[in-house]
Amino acid sequence: MRLIDLQHQKLVKIINALHDLIISRSTHTAMQGLLDQLITYTQKHFSYEEERMQAGHYPRLVEHQALYADLTVKVSDLYGKFKSGKHIHMELLKFLKSWLVNHIQGSDKDYAPYL
Repeated sequence: MRLIDLQHQKLVKIINALHDLIISRSTHTAMQGLLDQLITYTQKHFSYEEERMQAGHYPRLVEHQALYADLTVKVSDLYGKFKSGKHIHMELLKFLKSWLVNHIQGSDKDYAPYL
């Protein structure tokens, strides 16, 4: 569980850095680089969590994978809007904050006993 907590901390740092870029009105290129980093790291994090769930015989693994798939679709949609030049900064931050809180305090707590 310690490694997952460290991964969550890194996700928070990336999201906070993205927030800082938005507040300082940084360039589209800088924000895209950070969004790319966030997406890549989140995928790595989800893969690791799923491996741990499988190893722990978590009975709701399929449901958890569906949550990840749904999240991936939402992120892809937001990322597509961002890349096309739409101003989605606040929508993105609200989504990320909501996701992170629900992910860490909600769904992750459900499988923790199986790890």
